[in-house]
Amino acid sequence: MEESILHGGEKELLELKKTLQEKNRYNAVLDSMDAAVDEQKLNIEKRKAEIEKEMNLEVIRRREAVAAPFYTEIAACEAELKSALEERSKKRIELIAQIMQEENEMYEKRKENLENQRKLVGQTDGVPGICTTRLFLAFFCPRSGKDALILVIGLLVLFLILPLSVYFGVYGGNNRSMLTTIYLVFIVIFYTLYLLINNLVKDKYLIGINKLLKIMEDLDKLEANKKKREKELENLPDSALDLGEFDEEVNRLQAVIEELTKQKDLAVMNFDSDERLHVAIGQEVQEKFKPELDHMRAVLQDHMDSYERMQVEYNKFLDDRRIEERYGILLQAEPDIFSQTVIDELIFYITHSDAENISKAIIKRKKKLGQPMSL
Repeated sequence: MEESILHGGEKELLELKKTLQEKNRYNAVLDSMDAAVDEQKLNIEKRKAEIEKEMNLEVIRRREAVAAPFYTEIAACEAELKSALEERSKKRIELIAQIMQEENEMYEKRKENLENQRKLVGQTDGVPGICTTRLFLAFFCPRSGKDALILVIGLLVLFLILPLSVYFGVYGGNNRSMLTTIYLVFIVIFYTLYLLINNLVKDKYLIGINKLLKIMEDLDKLEANKKKREKELENLPDSALDLGEFDEEVNRLQAVIEELTKQKDLAVMNFDSDERLHVAIGQEVQEKFKPELDHMRAVLQDHMDSYERMQVEYNKFLDDRRIEERYGILLQAEPDIFSQTVIDELIFYITHSDAENISKAIIKRKKKLGQPMSL
């Protein structure tokens, strides 16, 4: 049989071609079934991973459900605490404002008393009214930073604004020499008046002026103490205010929140440590998805059974056709004989040339390809 096939012709080659087509069909079907089995196995593994993830999520959801009632109570207490703190803050502001009002009233009375004393100095000691003004005392008896500031402003008015006003108002700013003259006149007048007032008025009313200076010093101290006290009141410690009722409520709510937080942490800890509960949750989730997995496994088993049946059918096909046995010598003569392209070429040589059989067709093909001819 093996020797005779080399002497066969187109009929044998067509039969071989049909056999190879059938064999390739079986292989394609088996490959497709094998791919379907692998795909179904992969789908099952993916679904198992998703179910595992769902089990973890369910544990998290149950854990959150355990803590949820505590979170609700804690949120309500925190809202009450916020309201209590706001009320306490309002009360603190009210108390500080009340203290400031009382102290301001005392300050105003003290200031009014000192102002009255300053007026009495002019009446009892005969000091002229102008000598009791802040401007006079700043020019002739400066003793503080405030007096120094008044003095600087006054000098700027006397030696800058007034001379320039005269210069531009009278001379239109066109005569530079007059500007010098104006400054000299102002300096002479100011210096003369300053000496006269200092020597005559200040010395004459020295006792009264000293009393005025003492009163002005007391006024400045009173003003400084007021500002200092205002800053102290802004940072007044709570212990100095009557906030006991509000502090009790705040402390109570804080204690309740702390206790609820401890209870919540304990409940969550107990949940986390209950392995039997976690196993039960896992079993519950698995039971939920069991029908789906069973269906997927059944589909997989169908694919595997179909593959096995097709494999049996394919093996029977190979046994019936005895491909290796029937075409072994042909395969030795032409290693590529199981290629349909090669078979078509050999058929062409038989039908369209002088090749009488398969053996001569193989020789012609090898000769054309430049291959060694060994049959």
